[in-house]
Parts: sequence; structure tokens; C-alpha cells
Amino acid sequence: MLSAFSRMLLIEGLDDWVPLAALGLGFFGRSPSPHEFLVESRAAVEPLLRQGLMTMGDLRGLGGYEPWALSIDECLANFEEMFMSDPDLVSGRWKYGIWLCLTSQGGGVGHADLC
Repeated sequence: MLSAFSRMLLIEGLDDWVPLAALGLGFFGRSPSPHEFLVESRAAVEPLLRQGLMTMGDLRGLGGYEPWALSIDECLANFEEMFMSDPDLVSGRWKYGIWLCLTSQGGGVGHADLC
């Protein structure tokens, strides 16, 4: 079962690629510490990757979204490394340096959540 935070990311993905900046939506009305943000964000993203509902990657110029050819553990490690190198919750470079994209399976789950 996916958390409400994970489901919110799926629904965001129905419209377009999702920058990790969208993780801030899961903390509406709260001011988490960087550690809390990282732990809770990873807990929301990891099941989406492991269940094949989303992929993680980056934007490559005019080519658009490009999924990383990495294992899920390597993707999550990249996120943690980028976040820890600049953990600013307002302007950290991780916010638009890593993106999520729905898979066809994730799109189906996202649409089902809207109904």
C-alpha cells in the first residue's frame, strides 16, 4: 500500500515529469529538518521506484527526461548524495537536478487514485 505522500507524487506525474522540488508538497504546513525531509522523502519515493510506478532521472537539454540506467539503490544514493551536498529546502540544487517520471503502470495507478 502506498502512502498518501507517494500517491501525491503519482498524481503530480499525471500532468508532467515531477521535479524533486514537488517533495515539498508532502510537508505542507510543516517545517521539517533536513534529516526528516530526506527520510520521509525517501520513504515516499522508494516504493514508487521498487514497484515500477516511476523512474528517476534528469532532464537532458531539448531531449527532455532521461531515466538513469542505474539500479534503484544507486538512484536513491544519488538523491541522498545530491541532497546532502546542498540540503537547503528552499533553493537546493537537488530540487531540479533530479526528476521522476511515471511508467505506464504508474499512470494507471495515478488515474485510479483520482477516481
